[in-house]
Amino acid sequence: MKALIFTDKHSSFNTELQSLLRELSRRHMALNQVDVNSRDGSSKAQLYDIFSAPAVVLTRDDGAPVASWRHNIPRADDVSYQMGII
Repeated sequence: MKALIFTDKHSSFNTELQSLLRELSRRHMALNQVDVNSRDGSSKAQLYDIFSAPAVVLTRDDGAPVASWRHNIPRADDVSYQMGII
């Protein structure tokens, strides 16, 4: 399972998002940052119905979404729980 972190450098949530990224990295979780302003990021955002950043989508290895948070930044504990890491 991996976490897709949809980011936008113009977002007002950047401080909170950086804190989440640090905490998830500290927990050795598989992360993939996706810039919604890039061509690839925009198409990936459409695939997961992400219309604004920040957003977090947890996916299985085959890319199927398992959980998502839109318009808010989850706590690292919530992401860990959904990933089965307690």
